[in-house]
Amino acid sequence: MNRPETFLNRVTLRHLKLIHAIGQELSLSRAAARLHTSQPAVSLALREMESVLEARLFDRSTRKVRLTALGDVLCKHADRILGEIEQAALEFEAARDGYPGLLRVGLIPQVPASLLTEALESLQQDGHRIHALVREGSARGLAEELVRGNLDCLISHLALGPLAEDIESRPLYEDTTCLVVEAGHPLATRAELNWDDVRALRWIVPTYDAPVRTRIDREFFLRGRPDLATLIETDAVTVALGTLRGSRTVAVMNRAVAECYRLSGLIHILPLQFEVGVARFVLLSRREAGPEDAVALLGQALHRQIESWRNLRAQPAGARLRPERKNRTPLL
Repeated sequence: MNRPETFLNRVTLRHLKLIHAIGQELSLSRAAARLHTSQPAVSLALREMESVLEARLFDRSTRKVRLTALGDVLCKHADRILGEIEQAALEFEAARDGYPGLLRVGLIPQVPASLLTEALESLQQDGHRIHALVREGSARGLAEELVRGNLDCLISHLALGPLAEDIESRPLYEDTTCLVVEAGHPLATRAELNWDDVRALRWIVPTYDAPVRTRIDREFFLRGRPDLATLIETDAVTVALGTLRGSRTVAVMNRAVAECYRLSGLIHILPLQFEVGVARFVLLSRREAGPEDAVALLGQALHRQIESWRNLRAQPAGARLRPERKNRTPLL
């Protein structure tokens, strides 16, 4: 029996769950807890699997567990296979309940959550029975989940580097940054401000995973750097909002997100120019994978929602969602 046949005939779903758990935890005891079994049972199952494959999958010592090159290959495929099995189970149950399928959507913090929720609401109102599962996280982490097949689509920015060949990108909108304070902040009553008015405040800025962070640091260098000892770095909008409340703090925020919370009366957008580049936001999805009809419907609903935001001219400080321009050189 050759090796491919051995693999197909003797490697089971239980083995894939095992390699996935150990690869995620890099600890036999934690993998055992994750699988609701004992560490000796995990150790025995791993030895059996390595014997079947005639390969060492992990380097193990009393302190560390590390993937070998062969273990890394198998772990990646186990992640994808288990993700597809989970997707099959969810779609099966959704179809049994009368839904066309489950749509797993990734959303990064720099995108207003209301853009997605209102787009999904409009689909429901139009009679489309779409069961959506929304996950929020970092752009890079969610992009990896999309490639592995654990997400069907992702609303993100384009600062992810080269995309995998099977990832399709649909343009959505462009956005800039602005400075915000809580609605009751003393600066919220000022019609004009200069840099010295905000430099001495406590600052909330995106982490270095955000595409605009290096440009923010450049602005600090050119205008005068705030006190780094009071700097808070986060991509979580809820953390920024909580920190702004009742404090002398200013935050750098994407304008579309800031506008949503301004309309809710939570924050005030300062009349101080602080645009550190234009971010291009897109809908990413896997080609020929997942519920393509649902992804296409979501893309259309997102475009309709963005267009309705552009038409809100009655609000003088409305979100400046800028339409994609042809032949524009990407800034991010």
